Formats: sequence, structure tokens, C-alpha cells
Amino acid sequence: MPEYGYIWAPGYWAYGPDGYFWVPGTWVQPPSVGLLWTPGYWGWHDGVYGWNEGYWGPHIGFYGGVDYGFGYGGVGYEGGRWENGVFAYNRTVNNFGSVTVTHFYSQTVVHNTSVTRASFNGGSGERRLNRHRGTVRGA
Repeated sequence: MPEYGYIWAPGYWAYGPDGYFWVPGTWVQPPSVGLLWTPGYWGWHDGVYGWNEGYWGPHIGFYGGVDYGFGYGGVGYEGGRWENGVFAYNRTVNNFGSVTVTHFYSQTVVHNTSVTRASFNGGSGERRLNRHRGTVRGA
């Protein structure tokens, strides 16, 4: 974490002229107090994949059931919460590095490893994703 007040936004697979490429996750500062990040995801609809953009909002919305880790287990966000206008971090899922964090709590998060999902939801997306894993590029 670069400094106190940042929230983790997970990485995702994007699609460009040369195929799929990995956009790494990053720590981001919310645009205003009380907002949380809902990650984007690939969804299968009418026989094709479409990208559903991520967004800031007062609640975490649906993000494809994708287990991004780092508090994003497929439903909601367990990496932290807003308490009286201050973001409190769940230290069981965050790496603070050398940043001093004064608002935190410890809540166990059960990570279900029997279900694996990449940032595709349906169809043959994981096969396509695996084919491109060797080509990792930043955005």
C-alpha cells in the first residue's frame, strides 16, 4: 500500500489487437469518502464475451463471481469497510508494507480453493485465457 486511505483494485484480463493481456492490480485512492470499488469482469451474453466495467459506488456490486483474492472473494469485499468516514482495513487480507495503519480489524476470510474462476464467466473463456497467460503486458 503506498499510503493510508488507498483501496486495492484487482488486476484483470483485457483484450486488444494482439489478444488478451494482463492489466495488473493497483492501490487506488477512492474518489470520495464512503465509496468502494466493484471490479470489472468478462461475462458471457448472447454467445459472446463482453466486458463489464468496474465502478465506484457506496456498495460492492456483482462482479461475475470472480475470486480475485485480496478481499475480493467473488461476492462483496472483505478487505475493509468504511467506519465513521474513515476506511478500516481487514489485516487478514491486506499487505500494508511499511505504511502505518491505525484503523484496522481482523476478520477471518474463508478462501474456497475448490472453485477456480479467472476473469471470464462462462463458455470457453478459461481455455482462451490460459492460452494467453504467457503474454503478460502492462496497461
